[in-house]
Amino acid sequence: MASEGADAASEAAAPYAVFHSAAVSVKSEVTDGMEVAASVRFLQHSLRLKLTLEPSEMEPLFSGAAWAGTTLWPASILLCEHLVLGFATGIFAEGQKMLELGAGLGAPGFCASLLGADVVLTEQDQLVRLLEENAACNFSGDSAPRVRCLDWSADAAASLAAEVLEKPEVGWDVVLASDVVYEPLYGDSWKLLSDCLEALLLNTSTVALLTAERRTGDNIDSFLDRLEGAGIAHRVLRKEAGDKLLLFELRSAKPRCLAKQKREEAQETSPR
Repeated sequence: MASEGADAASEAAAPYAVFHSAAVSVKSEVTDGMEVAASVRFLQHSLRLKLTLEPSEMEPLFSGAAWAGTTLWPASILLCEHLVLGFATGIFAEGQKMLELGAGLGAPGFCASLLGADVVLTEQDQLVRLLEENAACNFSGDSAPRVRCLDWSADAAASLAAEVLEKPEVGWDVVLASDVVYEPLYGDSWKLLSDCLEALLLNTSTVALLTAERRTGDNIDSFLDRLEGAGIAHRVLRKEAGDKLLLFELRSAKPRCLAKQKREEAQETSPR
């Protein structure tokens, strides 16, 4: 199994797509031959994203797939560019409630926050500290976006909304995610992600923007089929890098009420 994980990591990290953004520039910071940080610049803004972890945190990361969250992937830059252009053209607006899933280093969420959105970035437990460090390095005081641990599930998504949103029944304006589906590395976690998105996309006004790099065996098509079965439609907004990088828009095909759905499920399973 270790060799299979290594093979998946090698394919994910090696000849990945090259994307040169006209709106977002990225520069690596190298120390002693090791990439330790990345600078992301757009408009008058700049981010410095730390890529490295403490030695005690490295082993548990590299025993699984969480290491991928310490890399600034091209799909993340594509999502950043879409946000920059979207705020400039009025697609997005200041004050919108945005949630990033599997945020990794946090580039898209931080980008949206600097552009005026009210952002919550989420990650699995192993990567929350690095995400919090990057938030602290790039924001001060009340301007810092919130960071939360989130395991992908409908219940966790509902609990987070109840915690951070004034009107959780209304939901989020925008949900962000980049490079979160790749079965050889992440397994079938895309099923949990699908459940989470189903809970988040409660109404037709909430949109999810997902960027992905197509790789052999990624199983993105099965992920999209599962969403379609749950009443969530998708369309491709952009294709880049010879169609290897894709930007998807996801929306609920019809308004749904999660609370009502849960009550109905409880009634079906309760003893008569």
